[in-house]
Amino acid sequence: MDIDKLVASSRNFVEDLDKYRDEWESGAHWFARKSFLRLNWARYENKKRLICLSETWANIHFMGNKYPAKVMEEVKALEEGLEDADNLLLEAENQVRKRRKIA
Repeated sequence: MDIDKLVASSRNFVEDLDKYRDEWESGAHWFARKSFLRLNWARYENKKRLICLSETWANIHFMGNKYPAKVMEEVKALEEGLEDADNLLLEAENQVRKRRKIA
């Protein structure tokens, strides 16, 4: 696969994920949740469940929600390798600032 096809494929994948953004979700929260989805998309077969778990992950980190122990364990396993939620929010905010400076 040449580099142009690889880049196009990657862009299409990221754009496809955008359809799972909730209308009330801030840009920073979506950036963080999309990072969770990107990390797990290829390795988690049940996409509906993964989307649900990504919302659960966001609720845990941004709203302080608690869930049954089994769900908390599953989310914890899926966030392995993911940057800390607070750092993801900072990164998203920095990207927004950079875009504002360019515009």
